[in-house]
Amino acid sequence: MLTAAVVSASLAGEPPARSDRAAGETARGGPNSSSQNEIRALVARLGDPQFTLREEAAKKLEQAGIDAIAPLEAAAAGDNLEVTCRAVRVLSRIFQSEDEGTFDGVEGALERLEESSNRSAARRASDALVLQSARRWKRAAARIHELGGELQWSDHEGNLAFRVRDPERGGRPYVVIPPEWKGSDAGLANLKRMARQAPDSPVFGLPDLYIIDGCSVSEQALQQLQQTLPTLVIQRRKGARLGVSCDSGMRSCRVITVQKNSPAERAGLLSQDEIVSFDGEALLAEGQEGESGFARLIELTGRHRPGDKVELEVLRSGKIIKLEAELMGWTSAKSDDEKK
Repeated sequence: MLTAAVVSASLAGEPPARSDRAAGETARGGPNSSSQNEIRALVARLGDPQFTLREEAAKKLEQAGIDAIAPLEAAAAGDNLEVTCRAVRVLSRIFQSEDEGTFDGVEGALERLEESSNRSAARRASDALVLQSARRWKRAAARIHELGGELQWSDHEGNLAFRVRDPERGGRPYVVIPPEWKGSDAGLANLKRMARQAPDSPVFGLPDLYIIDGCSVSEQALQQLQQTLPTLVIQRRKGARLGVSCDSGMRSCRVITVQKNSPAERAGLLSQDEIVSFDGEALLAEGQEGESGFARLIELTGRHRPGDKVELEVLRSGKIIKLEAELMGWTSAKSDDEKK
């Protein structure tokens, strides 16, 4: 297994550092120096003049798995084209491992090679990463969840379904970064991993990013992420949520969709309702110009905390009705299994 520090770095979004085992240092249950010497000898043989010896070395390195990652990464970054090609090829095969620690270790190595000055290594590493884009997407989503964030998934009508585990069903993904976020700036690297797609893989798509007020993410990190991913949609939200979508281009706050299991649904809001006031404050004050009703709704909702009860005045079929909603937070309640 990878060391705890390596796993922690991977979850935080940083490319996993070389583990003690991969660096050849003896650890409890890990390889000794003689086995690392054997791996280094096999790596050196990747450039042997004899084809059969090169092939044999590649197969043995593939079998060595996680212990061969660091030596292979170092060899791939070298100036021997034959060794570079074979080292990246072996890494890409180890990348298919069912073991998540091994997968994370190879991913980190290939990400570093992709950024290296060795053009041949960078191109081949990039190709290897793209071929595993579907699994990388799911692993990135799992890391985000472990760091305190949450993947939410809308259905085709835009209704959110919390923590969907079967993205093949369609819809649009959202990543919510709440105040409980433990990944700081580094954890946002997982969004970059979710942006890469192989041409023949299921297209999960780049999620929208919801940044909830109070989370430990810097403005600089968000700006850098936006520059790296120009198509990324970043939404900033505060406090509580109601659970509706509206046309922000309209002056009135007419509801387009009501999210399932949301405060809005529980309160009885329906599509095509027009929200006139929120907790006693009109969404379109007399003489007010410019701001849409939906923008005003977002502002007023953000002043509240999850659990607050608010009164809504809604225009439905020409009549004003009053509804009461108990607001919720931006992440769903954890299941009993997750609380244990």
